[in-house]
Amino acid sequence: MKSKHLAKADYLRELGKYATELYELGDFTSEDPERAKLSCKVEGYAAAGTTIEVVTAAEVQSVIDKAHLAKFGEGREARRARILGDSAKKSADVVVEDEVDWDVYDSPAKDRKK
Repeated sequence: MKSKHLAKADYLRELGKYATELYELGDFTSEDPERAKLSCKVEGYAAAGTTIEVVTAAEVQSVIDKAHLAKFGEGREARRARILGDSAKKSADVVVEDEVDWDVYDSPAKDRKK
């Protein structure tokens, strides 16, 4: 039987491999079905490790962040903000038609009927 320290090291090394494979297939904008499957596998593997208390959530996040930084050269949150910021600017130019004004429903129904 492995020591707790060795089991933790082996677990984190394997998680690092999965995270590296995941980011080789792209980032969160990827529509590759293989990436989606691997993402689920990484999430499940991470959840299993924290559930059986081999690692903490912070240790899992650290491994994932390192794999992301190695692949993309920037942190996960910074990249997400940059990409979503760019797409948010693009979508701000699009006018949404037939948008429902939900403020109408703030008043009671008996007042709206009048």
